[in-house]
Amino acid sequence: MLKCVECGSKSLVWDYKSGFIVCSSCGIVNDRIVTGDLPRDRENGVPTTKFRKSAYHKWIRQKEQSYMEFKRVSRKRGIGSKELIVDSSTFEEYVSGKRKPVKLLLTEGSLRARRLLTENGEIRFIVENIIRKHPTLNSRTERAKVALALIMLYMRESKSLDSKVVKEISEKTGASCSHIRRLHSLLEKTFKHSVPTCSVGETAHPQLRTF
Repeated sequence: MLKCVECGSKSLVWDYKSGFIVCSSCGIVNDRIVTGDLPRDRENGVPTTKFRKSAYHKWIRQKEQSYMEFKRVSRKRGIGSKELIVDSSTFEEYVSGKRKPVKLLLTEGSLRARRLLTENGEIRFIVENIIRKHPTLNSRTERAKVALALIMLYMRESKSLDSKVVKEISEKTGASCSHIRRLHSLLEKTFKHSVPTCSVGETAHPQLRTF
């Protein structure tokens, strides 16, 4: 049985005139069935009773299928473990049919990396102004992009990428130490040993330093 995304109530009602699925408990619109060109009663112009029932049942079936598919994916990935978290925003998009069942689950490390990207201005600046301009770097996951930005920041501070630094970046992003080293090698290959490093206040011409 489907529940309201706001209050959790199961009292969902379909307003066939507007097409909205409304929670009768809190009044929040949960979804909408677009009726389009449908068979309608001649007198009031609303969809016929037969169609109203079939459309609502079809909507229910689609939601149930989406939910069951998510359960299958979550079992396969181990949703019960403490390290996996449901990404609520992408899950809502999946249930509403706006995306496929991909990237619905986040690890705690990925969540930490996302917070760094959101809250740290320097990391966000590097990702948006340097990494995104290079397809080989921009094609990486969000967590990897944050790790790349951290590597650049450590290099700006003249810190060598020793085991201690690699471990620090790994703890901050959730990426493995071997993954961090591969990303470091990717930076070397991309910039041919001259990696741009810059701060938020600097211009669109970042300084190049060789390592």
